[in-house]
Amino acid sequence: MLNLLCISKEEAFGNKIFGMKWFQDGDSNTKFFHTIMNNKRRRLILKKIKKDDNTWIEGSDEIAKEAINFFESQFSKDDSHKDFSILNCLPCVINEEDNNILDALPTMAELKEAVFSLSADSAPGPDGTPLPRSFTHSCLILIPKTPNPQRFTDLRPISLSNFSSKIISKMLNTKTA
Repeated sequence: MLNLLCISKEEAFGNKIFGMKWFQDGDSNTKFFHTIMNNKRRRLILKKIKKDDNTWIEGSDEIAKEAINFFESQFSKDDSHKDFSILNCLPCVINEEDNNILDALPTMAELKEAVFSLSADSAPGPDGTPLPRSFTHSCLILIPKTPNPQRFTDLRPISLSNFSSKIISKMLNTKTA
């Protein structure tokens, strides 16, 4: 009994030391960080996944195809309603002067201000500014919701955008503010 108590206390102490080490070096670009992330990445690799019909699929190519099918169906909407006549009721809020400001090329000072005001750890917010598809492409990452994900519903997709979309979004938002 005493031996189990000692082991339990050693584990608790080890966890506290690990927690302090993570707090100190966890977000830094260190060997410690990369070791932890590589171990986590190895643990989280999907070797097989269950489809909606309860059949298992294996192999990265088959899993990738199924992931594309699953998330495309999740994120696509029915385009059957195409009556845009309701938009005629909305007032025009962009006048010629505002349109000219939005069309003008940014100065180097404006660009520098936009870049240096951004946080490297943040994503652009939903400011309502439409950007071309080439700037809005992002990397979709799947985060497990459960310790052992078996289906795509056990995974949470997050979108990682590129920095250029942050800059453009910030500059457009600043010009319209």
